[in-house]
Amino acid sequence: IQNEINKVECTGSNDWTFSPIGAKACGGPQSYIAYPKKMESEILPKINDYTEKVKAFNEKYKLMSDCMMILPPKAVKCVDGKPEFVPST
Repeated sequence: IQNEINKVECTGSNDWTFSPIGAKACGGPQSYIAYPKKMESEILPKINDYTEKVKAFNEKYKLMSDCMMILPPKAVKCVDGKPEFVPST
């Protein structure tokens, strides 16, 4: 997923958004991933598929996690052609 996203240069933060990705064993996402809005229909199904597979893996192997909530970023900004998160404060 990240390799596909990395092919697109970040030139305008309004053209980018983000999504939760992965799943902690006790709930919530593992992290967030930035992607270009123009790729949404292609990327979101892959993100959702990955997240569901992580959930199934966690359940199958009865994994535990730190249960710390990961806050979503406030926004995405472009720095040197790459997306970076603006942290929530």
